[in-house]
Amino acid sequence: MWDFHTPMESRRPQPTRTLTPFVNRIAGLQPIVAVHASNDSSYFVACQDGDSAVLVGAGGKQLGYCAAGERGLLDVVQCKGHRAPVTSSSPDPTDAKHFYTASQDGTARQWSEALFERKSLYVVKHGTGQLTDTVTVESVLGLSSKVGDGLFCTAGSDGLVQVWDCRVKYRPGGCAASWDVHALSFGKDATPARTGTKSRRKAVDPFEAAKHTGGMAEVTGSVATLAVRVGDVVKMLDLRKPFSKGGSLVCEPLRGLPSCGDTTPVRPCRDPSHFVTCTTREGYNHVVGGHVVQFGGVEGGYQCVSTWRSGRPDEDALSVCCGSAGEMFCGLSSGVVVVQPDATQSAPVCQWLGTRPSNESGEKRHRLEVDEEETIF
Repeated sequence: MWDFHTPMESRRPQPTRTLTPFVNRIAGLQPIVAVHASNDSSYFVACQDGDSAVLVGAGGKQLGYCAAGERGLLDVVQCKGHRAPVTSSSPDPTDAKHFYTASQDGTARQWSEALFERKSLYVVKHGTGQLTDTVTVESVLGLSSKVGDGLFCTAGSDGLVQVWDCRVKYRPGGCAASWDVHALSFGKDATPARTGTKSRRKAVDPFEAAKHTGGMAEVTGSVATLAVRVGDVVKMLDLRKPFSKGGSLVCEPLRGLPSCGDTTPVRPCRDPSHFVTCTTREGYNHVVGGHVVQFGGVEGGYQCVSTWRSGRPDEDALSVCCGSAGEMFCGLSSGVVVVQPDATQSAPVCQWLGTRPSNESGEKRHRLEVDEEETIF
């Protein structure tokens, strides 16, 4: 954790606090697979490669672990919590006390800050919902009130993106809307994705099966749109027509975005009509190296508005997020976090770097111009 309100004690940026909440006696420290903050920044949710997430207060105090699922129950929907590794998490944009998690057990759950140690508030099973049909939920996203209250999305390894309503009692296959993102193409509506019975679903191309349905982001520009990462492309789903012949795309898929992970992130920007995603060392537009690519809404669709090669040519860009002041943070495969400040240099991270102590010799070393654009932690 880096606190930009605490002055720096050395010239090299050091974390304000380091937490190790997932300690295993046999395997040592467990990897962190997802982290998000509530929409009021009062707490954080960190997910491990296990069945329990942990809540951490804004000051770094560990608040507790989410309830784990019982091993004896056949139906995972009846469990108090997840029964397999957690894959993704997301805040509730309409209620800061709630958040969502997804898991390899095929379920996505809504949690409350007050009851997370006891049980989840709401649970759905992605796909058909049958007992014998378990699809890994690779991404979950809470939707804003502009789309509808109590709605959230799940994206699975089966290529389906489903919308669920927390206000309606769950029933297997009872999602509010469903898209088969592999079948969607611009200008051609897909056949409705059937979730009631497994036998009615068409066979999945083995080459398409390797294209994981990754990160999602809600883009609230002139058109309510859901950006979904599908392998090396981003597809823009039209949230205005979720029930029209299986859904439709608002523009051509955004291509040329190589990925190495199952769930490459897609994150919204300060401008609600913009979003960012990242690439591997294969690069973007014939330029090698991990890139952060920003897309923005234009008349008739979306297009690339800026690119940033955040690392060396042999480094992958694995994670990305945008700050409230317009700065971008990118996590590289080398374990380095790189920051690109906004044009006005008014971001909190810039003010924090201004508190660096002077050199022991009393003379400040010459700083290259590139240091003003990129800060490496």
